[in-house]
Amino acid sequence: MSPSFFGLRCLSLQKWLGSFEQSAGGTATASSVYSGITPDYGFENNTTTLYHTNGSGHQWLAYQFPQAVTVGQIAILARADNAQNQTPRQFSLRWSDSSGGPWRTVFYKPNEINWGLGEQRTYTDPWFI
Repeated sequence: MSPSFFGLRCLSLQKWLGSFEQSAGGTATASSVYSGITPDYGFENNTTTLYHTNGSGHQWLAYQFPQAVTVGQIAILARADNAQNQTPRQFSLRWSDSSGGPWRTVFYKPNEINWGLGEQRTYTDPWFI
């Protein structure tokens, strides 16, 4: 995910429509973090935490799975604290077989505007399946 700065409640990486969250046991990293927030907050699906960058320019949030997984759907949950306008307006999902790359963009979504408080948007893309 990479707008100039962003905040979100949860980024969910699922195997298929309606399946369970796969972000467990791995490592979350980010280009920057706001004071007191860690990258793993972006994957917790916890209503009391959120993730927010602390930088400008190209920002990213990443998750290193402990083993190979199939991701067929992603869901983004917007902040519910009157800052939903900080939810990404455009983003891409990239993957690699190693932490050093090369990275392949498998999903890109521009013009995601007018997020509601705590709104969840779910995306399924043919590239994933």
